[in-house]
Amino acid sequence: MRTTLDIPDDLLNRAREVSGRQSKRDVVCWALEEATRKEAMRELLARRVKVDFAVTPQEMEDAEIRDQDAKRNKGSTRRRRRR
Repeated sequence: MRTTLDIPDDLLNRAREVSGRQSKRDVVCWALEEATRKEAMRELLARRVKVDFAVTPQEMEDAEIRDQDAKRNKGSTRRRRRR
C-alpha cells in the first residue's frame, strides 16, 4: 500500500543506524515489526503464565520417542514382536 509520511530526518537516520537497514521502506517496516513484537511480548508477560522447566532431558527424550512411536503405529494394525 502506498502511503506518504512526513518522518523527521534525524529520527529516520537514528532508526537506520539501530536497525542496520538502508532503505527508508525497510526502516519503517522494521520499526512496525518491532512495535508489534514488543506489544505481543507485553501481552504475554501480562498473562503471567507459569512455565514448568522441571522436566529432565531424559523425560523430554522419552516423551518424544513415545510420540514418534505413536505416529508410526497410528495406521498399523499389526502388532510388534518383542525382542
